Amino acid sequence: MQFLVRSGLVFLFVLVSHSLEWPSLAYATSEAILALSTSLGVPGMRLSVDTIQLAAENYQFLVSCTFIDVIMGSIALMWNQHAAIATNCIRLTFWAAALLIFNVFRLELAVLGHLRGIPWYPIDGIVGGLAYFLVWLAIWHWKSWSIPDTPMLWARFARGRR
Repeated sequence: MQFLVRSGLVFLFVLVSHSLEWPSLAYATSEAILALSTSLGVPGMRLSVDTIQLAAENYQFLVSCTFIDVIMGSIALMWNQHAAIATNCIRLTFWAAALLIFNVFRLELAVLGHLRGIPWYPIDGIVGGLAYFLVWLAIWHWKSWSIPDTPMLWARFARGRR
């Protein structure tokens, strides 16, 4: 039952994140990419709140580029129902900050690959897919450490029993 509730909440939170506009977050993310790229010698400038130009290529930052969908969706997976609300909020704040920083490096890697001649959709898809996988592993690792009998569960799984 808990799995269904959490899965439903992930779906709802991601849906809500995509139904809202996040201009401040798009600006902050694009500004971080612009600053990082120009520090690496890539000529760039801001075109609008959510669009930058790097080496004559325009990059628009939409909801998925901000990672807000990942942050919102992970709330339901990271929430510890046995911890105090304040404890959960503090953990989720640090988690969100870590994801935002990770996202900047994910996007920068894709941009640099694109500027080196790799078409945008394949490089963004590969780097993005790897990033989502790493986030999933981090959530799984964090949550598995909070389960007291994890070694026993894995031992049973390894023997083929449930």
